Amino acid sequence: MFSINLSSEDIISTWQKKILEVGGQNPSMLQEFISENSSIKLLYAKNLTNGNVKIIYNIMKPPHQALSLIDTTLQLNETKTTKLFSFLQAGYRKAEPVSDSSHLKITQILFASNDNGQKIIYGIAIDARTFIDKTLKPRFQMISQENLVVSIVDKRTNEKVFSNFITAGGEVRSGKTLWLLPDYEMAIAPLNTTVAEIVQNRKKQNFIIAGFLAFLLFSGALVLLNNIRKGIKLSEIKSEFVSNVSHELRTPLALISLFAESLSLGRVKSEEKKQEYYEIMKREIDRLSNIVNKILNFSQLESGKRAYNFEVTNLNVVVAKIVECYKFHLANKGFDLSVTKDETLPNIEAEHVALSEAIINLIDNAIKYSGDTKQVSIATGWEKDFVFVSVADKGIGISDENKKRIFDKFFRVPSNKQLSARGTGIGLSIVKEITLAHKGIIDVQSNPAEGSKFILKFKIQDTGNVV
Repeated sequence: MFSINLSSEDIISTWQKKILEVGGQNPSMLQEFISENSSIKLLYAKNLTNGNVKIIYNIMKPPHQALSLIDTTLQLNETKTTKLFSFLQAGYRKAEPVSDSSHLKITQILFASNDNGQKIIYGIAIDARTFIDKTLKPRFQMISQENLVVSIVDKRTNEKVFSNFITAGGEVRSGKTLWLLPDYEMAIAPLNTTVAEIVQNRKKQNFIIAGFLAFLLFSGALVLLNNIRKGIKLSEIKSEFVSNVSHELRTPLALISLFAESLSLGRVKSEEKKQEYYEIMKREIDRLSNIVNKILNFSQLESGKRAYNFEVTNLNVVVAKIVECYKFHLANKGFDLSVTKDETLPNIEAEHVALSEAIINLIDNAIKYSGDTKQVSIATGWEKDFVFVSVADKGIGISDENKKRIFDKFFRVPSNKQLSARGTGIGLSIVKEITLAHKGIIDVQSNPAEGSKFILKFKIQDTGNVV
């Protein structure tokens, strides 16, 4: 119903613009406008400043009847014409239906204009039934979509002047007055159903929609709470990460500073002791470099910027170089190192530096989380289409619950041992990223208090052996 009233106002608004454009000065444009809108019976303009009346178009019979109709109409609706000029002054040209004393079946619509300081009131007298049939009917059909019965009734005679369904019949007992046709009433009723049924169906639909919205709100609240919890946890993890990295950096820096100061002040007299200090400083510098490189490599992996230089590589060669560099470090910490290599090991396509980094991270973890039994075992071998390297320890082990998370960034296995085994928490995540980049597989075998064994498997590319 609102749509029909709004459409009526849009139509009249378009007519206003056209009438003001034509102004009675262009007969051809006026004729075209009238032919397109056959419901118009009379167009006029009265200058309220000087009292002149101009008949723009008139097909009323007898023609002289128009002048008396105009005078009567404006006298009866003086208050409305004043309001129309108030609206115009506010920047809104409003059209207003008005009553008259005639018994003609016409409807008059007035609107105001201000032309060079002259107050002019325009009037359009239309045959309402023709306007409904020719102009509004297509819009009735569009909104009804064969689901609604739309009826228009002349309130003065209670006569139905329009219905979109011939068989709809019946008297319209209630309806709403059309805004611009106050003598006519429009009623809308559902076709092949009742209002009660429509209300019931609408209640069911609203209930379902309300339930669905409640579910969405509840789900959204759960997601929000989960995100908040994750945010808090991430903040705690980041804080711990910064603390651990700071500790990891501070220890070697303190040792380097201590020994450098002793050497610079000449406190160390023996060449043998000086050499020992130099060796300690070199190891601590290497340790610092390893920490910094680990963080930089992690940053590259996170941003996806790390590029790998794959080439034919043999795991035995990689392991041999790592053992050569790490055996002193392990021995210095009291660890027994055992190395078992399969000399028939096939080659793979890999980056030597990246594989070294992954294996060294596993060795570092074995050192940190070993208990009283300080033993690290490194082994290589192959089976079916894969070669593997394993790093095992006799440390605190990992529970089944924590096995699912050990490769997560910043995650560290909670245990009493963790209090003395500080670290960045990114070592195993780097191992995972490097292994996946090589299209490899990680296998973890571990039980609490029994130690852990990490196995990295890589697909064989070349069955030739390294000489």
